[in-house]
Amino acid sequence: MPRPRMRPAPPAPAAGPRADPDERAGVMSEQIAIDPDVLRAQAGKVEALAGDVAEAASAAGSVNIGGGAFGVMCAFLVPVIQPVTTATAAAIRESESLLTRTGEELRGAVSDWETVESDIAEALRTLQRPLD
Repeated sequence: MPRPRMRPAPPAPAAGPRADPDERAGVMSEQIAIDPDVLRAQAGKVEALAGDVAEAASAAGSVNIGGGAFGVMCAFLVPVIQPVTTATAAAIRESESLLTRTGEELRGAVSDWETVESDIAEALRTLQRPLD
């Protein structure tokens, strides 16, 4: 029985600037560039958003769904709506907490990145000294 002929694999696509991003997916970058100032600015934006959400949480907490909130005809809605408004206010407060933490974590990531980068630079300088 004759053996099937195997075709050679097609050449890999070029990974230049004109290559499709999907085709470049397997190509590793030679450098990682992180701008700490950009990350700090983003942390500030996230923290400002947390402040806006805190304002919304305060407004949500001040809503009073009492017996007369929907009038006499729709008073039956109050027991149905009350748990929903309570859960919504809690979700908004939790969103504020998560946004605040995200801002803090971004700032921590920047600090960690700068520390690691500084440590690596110092280690490379130490290795370079005997070669000079």
